[in-house]
Amino acid sequence: MLIESIRLELRKKSDPSYSIQRWFKEPIKAYNVRSADVKKIAKDFFPKGPTCELIDACDALWASGYMEEGTIAIEWAKKAKLYEFHMLETWVYKYVKNWAHVDGLCCYVIGPMLVKKPEHIDRVKSWTKSSSRWKRRSAAVSFIFPVRKGLYKEHMFDIASSLLKDNDDIVQKGYGWLLKEGCKKFQKEVFDFVMKNKKDMPRTALRYAIEKMPEELKKQAMAK
Repeated sequence: MLIESIRLELRKKSDPSYSIQRWFKEPIKAYNVRSADVKKIAKDFFPKGPTCELIDACDALWASGYMEEGTIAIEWAKKAKLYEFHMLETWVYKYVKNWAHVDGLCCYVIGPMLVKKPEHIDRVKSWTKSSSRWKRRSAAVSFIFPVRKGLYKEHMFDIASSLLKDNDDIVQKGYGWLLKEGCKKFQKEVFDFVMKNKKDMPRTALRYAIEKMPEELKKQAMAK
């Protein structure tokens, strides 16, 4: 009943003038509901029952394949702090198929989970070896939340090193973003990493990594 009510509301909020697809290269299954409306629906329909029922509802939303339903599942997991690792890894492996779901799930759920449960760090780092671009990006983006808090510097560089020569721009942007966030706490170390590896580092990743650096450091990093 809950899921059907949500789907009815999503259909009501569908906007014929709005296309989610324009933000993505891969095909997206969507109601074409604007982000603010999706978040309001997630808030209004948040389950108040036991955690097991919440997880079942999230799984049902993910399984539909609709962009907005996956986003609601992420919003609920964030609100409820669903930090059960096996469940989150299953979502990454089974359902996450675009950059928006990667970034939402990894920044706001898996990242905070890693701060609370560091025993899962190595497993998340192992995603860098996956054949899936979404899993490799997930490995990088999952560490953005901890790095913003000044944590896990060594893991940030391990991930960047593992993904250094990745030829997928989605992944390059992911680990470049991680380094950019790391620059706010560890500017010298990130700069040194970039300078050491810039011959092998794709320009997309490099530009992301140095975006927040002072102009003089940017010039040095970009110089051939």
